Amino acid sequence: MAQSEASPFTADPGDELPVGVQLAWRLRALIASGRLAPGERLPSVRALAGWAGVNVNTVRGVYARLEDEGLVATRHGAGSFVAEGAGGSPEVERIAAEAIDAARDAGVDPREVAIVALVS
Repeated sequence: MAQSEASPFTADPGDELPVGVQLAWRLRALIASGRLAPGERLPSVRALAGWAGVNVNTVRGVYARLEDEGLVATRHGAGSFVAEGAGGSPEVERIAAEAIDAARDAGVDPREVAIVALVS
């Protein structure tokens, strides 16, 4: 995946969520929405750490967790890839966008909706 000007791989160290969690959730979202397809090569640990502004060990931990969950496959010497069984759907992103719009229309912070959806 090429790095673009508006990188999805940024982390906010001032956020209440740890940067590793932020990064893992972003990768999960990209996979779940189909923006990262099965077999697609992920950025190297060093490149992703640089883009996200985190330590390389944070990225290693994120990739390891996602590998344990079956979303990422690491091939030593070749890199990390979206696992073959980890396909997503653009419908996930559409549904999320509709929920965000509905929350804003209702004067509700979309983050609160995400938190409720996560624990429901």
